[in-house]
Amino acid sequence: MQDNIKYKDSVFSLLFSNPDILRELYGALEGVDLPQDLPVTINTLQDVLYMDRINDISFEVDGKLIVLMEHQSTVSPNIPLRILLYIARLYEKILAGKSIYTSKRISIPLSCLYCAVQR
Repeated sequence: MQDNIKYKDSVFSLLFSNPDILRELYGALEGVDLPQDLPVTINTLQDVLYMDRINDISFEVDGKLIVLMEHQSTVSPNIPLRILLYIARLYEKILAGKSIYTSKRISIPLSCLYCAVQR
């Protein structure tokens, strides 16, 4: 029986499309309690990288860029490269409309990567 990958991705995306849940998740990862009025900006990219696949979940909170990668059933040596490209495209989205050729430093959110390994 073939797994329904799109269904699993939809559940993952739906669960983490709520700013309150993302704030709670970040608080649990960092061991902090965030105020309920602290803004959470969801900036997940759509249809990027390969085959019009919707990629993962990304959000900004507390001055940090958080990227959640879904669980994969197979090992891929290219995951670090995919993450690098994904984060670069997120920064392009965040910087849209700003000139990167200015003489002033542009502030960007710090990237925070969390890794969970299942063995």
